[in-house]
Formats: sequence, structure tokens, C-alpha cells
Amino acid sequence: MHEFEECYVCKKKVCHSTPSDGSFLFCDCKKCGKFLITPEARFDYDLDQYNNARAILSYWIRNHQGNKPVQITSAVLNSILENTSLPKPKEQADNFIKLIGDSVSSPEEDLNMTYNLIASYIGATSIWNVEYIIKHLMEQKLIVTYLDTEKKFQGHLTFYGWERFDEIMHETKDSKTVFMAMKFGEVETDTLYKEVLIERSEERRVGKECRSRW
Repeated sequence: MHEFEECYVCKKKVCHSTPSDGSFLFCDCKKCGKFLITPEARFDYDLDQYNNARAILSYWIRNHQGNKPVQITSAVLNSILENTSLPKPKEQADNFIKLIGDSVSSPEEDLNMTYNLIASYIGATSIWNVEYIIKHLMEQKLIVTYLDTEKKFQGHLTFYGWERFDEIMHETKDSKTVFMAMKFGEVETDTLYKEVLIERSEERRVGKECRSRW
């Protein structure tokens, strides 16, 4: 059975369908993504009673998309609301750069996306928050964009934007490497951190200083 209802998370109109076992309600939301949620979770948690809960949950769901919809029970929802926070502006800006870099197939290709959807990807609270991040990235000459009145983004990364994208990808890879080493008790972790990660961070810092003099 299919019917149109509001998304539990963002309140946009979406198509819901109930799986045969009846334990989860499926939601296919253009803003948040695809997810399964139990009736108990919907009943137990009024998102309007939590600060930025809708933005936090939308951000979490959108960034956990995979081959199968994420499953949200009361326990999962409680954990998300207690342990997840929205990123600060700098991280939102990096998230936006990563979104563009991951979404296009060539350096000059434009990303076309609504501000509402971008908000879910980068962890913004509103389209005005997205606009603030876009203006900052334009001022830093990291993106070229063509703004319109319909709150849609069309633009691409500049050469400096692609450099920042590479830095973000290296930073993500480095943090994962250290985490894995710490998790399994590798004795080389301290050496890796001191000799590799700090050295790379210093190289990136010097590179930024050089570019700032150009």
C-alpha cells in the first residue's frame, strides 16, 4: 500500500509504504534519503521538542545512505539525538566542497542541487545557513557559482577548490588510518602520528602560506 504523507524528519511530502512484516515504515524522501523507521520511534520522539533535531536526523540519514535504507528504531533514534551534533561552519564548508568533488566527473562540471538538499548533506539548519556557506566559499575563491531566486545551487570548484578537496580527502584517510591502528593496538601508531600526519599537516600549512602570497 502506498500513500503520500509528510516525512517524519523534514515534513516534506513523500511516498511511504509499509513492508509486509509491518515492523517498519519505509520513507523515500528527496531531502533526507531512504530510511526505515519503527512506529514506536515515531510515537516516542517528538522531534520538535529537541533543539535542531530535524536537521541533525536529516544530516545523519543522508550521510548513511547505502544499498539498503537505514533502519531507525527507538534506541537508534535516541543514540542519534544524544550523540550527534551539527557541524560547525568550517566543517560545513568542507562538507560542501566534498559534496561537489564527489558528485561531478570532471573539474569544470557544475553541481546542480537545491539548497534544501545541500542542507542535509552538509549539516546546515536552513537554506540561509547554506547561503552563508556558499558566500564564504565564493569569497575564498574556492567555488564559482551562479545564484538564482529559486534557492538552487549551480556551480563548480575552482583550482583552489580542488586543492582543498584533495586536502580533505587526505585528512579523512589519515584519520581513518590512525583510528584503525589505535583500534587494533598497533605499536607504530605514535610513530605514524608524529612522523607522517604531523609532517603532512606541516606541509599543507606551508603550502597554504605560499599560496596566500601569490
